[in-house]
Amino acid sequence: MLPVEDRHTMTESQAWGRIAMMLGGRVAEEIVFGDVTTGAADDIKRATRLARAMVCEYGMSSTLGPLAYGENEGSVFLGRDMTQRREDYSDDTAREIDKEVRDIIEKQYKLVQELIGEHRDKLDRIAEALLERETLDSEEIKAAIAGEELPNRERVNIPKHSGEDDTPAKSEREERPPLFGGPSQPATGEA
Repeated sequence: MLPVEDRHTMTESQAWGRIAMMLGGRVAEEIVFGDVTTGAADDIKRATRLARAMVCEYGMSSTLGPLAYGENEGSVFLGRDMTQRREDYSDDTAREIDKEVRDIIEKQYKLVQELIGEHRDKLDRIAEALLERETLDSEEIKAAIAGEELPNRERVNIPKHSGEDDTPAKSEREERPPLFGGPSQPATGEA
């Protein structure tokens, strides 16, 4: 996620979008590889947590209404997590909350499946760019999506301390091992 500005509040549409974004990696694995891995576990936990907060804390549920369900209890100083909640609702309401959370996640999962299906070519271009550079900034992402050549990266000149040798280390002078079985490439110092 590229930070644009610090946000202290989130709209409901931003929450829905954030859940979709968190599910993107899992959906991409499923579409590209036809299988899923444990790699998206943290994103799934975060998406589920946000969906539950939408329902239980933020009142962003059309089914359950603008109510807060569950009260935070405990203290971090007592070794408890701040997110521990005391249930102050019935078993029927708990089932409704679970259903609403599941519905939010499933709706966004289907949306992401459609989006990635429609834009598979862009996903592939970003994947290729990541294989080439490992990390991408916003301009590089835009170029990859548009199918354009990635912009050149400016090398940052870091001032050397007095007495430092500017001869490349032995490992920098040797050839890099082949990536994915391709031919070796001499190290150029550029990413």
